[in-house]
Amino acid sequence: MGNFEIYESVNKWRKLIDKSEIVSFDIFDTLLLRHYVNPADLFLHIEKDLKISGFSVERINAERRCRAKHPEKQDITFDDIYGEIDYKYNHLKKIELEYERRTLHANWQIKPLFEYAKERRKKIIAVSDMYLPADFLEEILSDNGICGFDEIFVSGVENKTKHGGDLFRFILNKFHIEPSKVLHIGDNKRADFKIPSKLGIRCCAYRKIAEQYFAKSRHLKNFYEQSKDSPDASILTGIVGEYLLRSNLGSYWKELGYKCAGPVAYAYSKFIEQVTRENNITNIIFIARDGHLLKKVYNFLYGSIKNSYIYASRIMKNICFLDQVNPKHARMIVEFYEEEHEDIREIVKKLRPRKASDWQNILKDYHDLFLSKGYSKRYLKYLSKFVSKEDSVALVDTITGDFSSQYLLTHTLGMDFIGIYWSNICHCKYPFRFSCFKINSKFGGWDYDIFTYRWDFIEFIISSPELPVKFVNVDGSARYFQKISPEENIRVSVYPEIVDGAMEFVGDISKIFGKYGVDMSAEMIIEYINLFIQFPEANDIKNMSNISFASDPDHGTYLPLLSRNIKFSEYLLSPIKTMRILRECKWHFPSQILFLNIIKPVSIKIRPSYTRIAILPYLPFCRANIRLGKHYEFILTVGNQ
Repeated sequence: MGNFEIYESVNKWRKLIDKSEIVSFDIFDTLLLRHYVNPADLFLHIEKDLKISGFSVERINAERRCRAKHPEKQDITFDDIYGEIDYKYNHLKKIELEYERRTLHANWQIKPLFEYAKERRKKIIAVSDMYLPADFLEEILSDNGICGFDEIFVSGVENKTKHGGDLFRFILNKFHIEPSKVLHIGDNKRADFKIPSKLGIRCCAYRKIAEQYFAKSRHLKNFYEQSKDSPDASILTGIVGEYLLRSNLGSYWKELGYKCAGPVAYAYSKFIEQVTRENNITNIIFIARDGHLLKKVYNFLYGSIKNSYIYASRIMKNICFLDQVNPKHARMIVEFYEEEHEDIREIVKKLRPRKASDWQNILKDYHDLFLSKGYSKRYLKYLSKFVSKEDSVALVDTITGDFSSQYLLTHTLGMDFIGIYWSNICHCKYPFRFSCFKINSKFGGWDYDIFTYRWDFIEFIISSPELPVKFVNVDGSARYFQKISPEENIRVSVYPEIVDGAMEFVGDISKIFGKYGVDMSAEMIIEYINLFIQFPEANDIKNMSNISFASDPDHGTYLPLLSRNIKFSEYLLSPIKTMRILRECKWHFPSQILFLNIIKPVSIKIRPSYTRIAILPYLPFCRANIRLGKHYEFILTVGNQ
């Protein structure tokens, strides 16, 4: 391949620039990047945004037909393509250029090389196999801070291509220069490397940006592979992928906010806007703590409707109304009243409750005494600061089982609310109006396609940088749990960075796509998060190992969120307890996988329709899967199916 050289280090490329008289840059996927994994996804995006069926296929076919009709031309022009396209799509010519302009942006990896060549006063040219007009490309480059070319060569204008070699020959003849004095930088293996190197031109191999971020993130690679027909998935993959490359030395928690919290909050906020617009809502109540980030994102994107962040938890509902108190919650409710009131303190001291039923009986036997403390009236004064009778109000929460927040607000204010939820776990037993981002039609089970593989992870990334709340004072200040666990302190300490990353993602999407936005459906976001949980990187497992979630309402018991560090002594001194902890984890370190498979090398499950035997069931992959039988299956696997 002659002088063909591939350098991965930009510093080495600078040395080649020093030795060259002319520095040539490819434009697309080198100097400029698109916010799509595949350039043709732009056509799909136009079709979906403008609801113009068939445009993407016709746009691609029109280009193919045009090339076939003009074999005498080495390349065609943008005008040629739209001269061939079905007439009903002619009006999209300017719109395509608008989408190109919106999504094309400078490649932060290559732009410093361009600036370096300028500093060294090299002759700089841009060379592209492209149908778009040269003046349009020059304008886009200039808009992105890449200006100062000596000349731009475009195949559609010159009727010569890099791919065939004639465009490079034309350039060498025009400048009367030896090939070895020219350096070309580009990403296409044939057009930018093989062909020019045969002519004696020095070449720098730039690895495509998508290949770079797919190598860094199995999550993104698998997500895009499963969503290739979606332009919105392509955009999400491209934007997050580039961010992961740029933030290589940055904060993990900000990165997590960008790649996970941002997409979740953005997609859900678009749904909130849709519901409020359709129902003529004039006031939105974001329920703490899950509404914290959602409120910030909603106000950044829309913010035209009056909205507030209020406390309205299940515990507050029980404190105010003592209605249908779960025995597991009874102790916490009584202890709240006990802290505030001497007479109740005396009752508890006298009865000495121990079992859950004892605490439940105190609430039943002294029901009127508890209600006489007037917490429902206190809560009414608090709510009245945010809601008036004239408002058409929506409340925003995430998932709900018994619609406790909507019940609390409805019964306190005597008003009708519409609830906006990610989804509901159970049937609603009240005559409430509500809408769900992802409709649940499979009550009775925990559906991963609705609530993701770990809903506690969703609550973690879109929660609030504040401690658990018991009740709220009339002045609006929160009354927090007194005993704060180390786990909560860790969560509170990292969450502000998650918010920063999420808001940066939302800001990037808004800046690029503006009023058009990106349509991230519930199904797409759930798949995106599920694949993140299925395909973590080592950095994810390491950083998430200190994050736990409260598994009970009084925040007394904490379980690992996704992973957990285990001390060597824990393996030796309490192996059964350690195994229980690790079984709660979705992610494991290699040593933990080894431990789990030693403790339980075989797993047998017998069900009405099948028997499954798994050898080394905690391997994070499946090496073999043998099925026997039709009506009743015997399944043998090695690893985790």
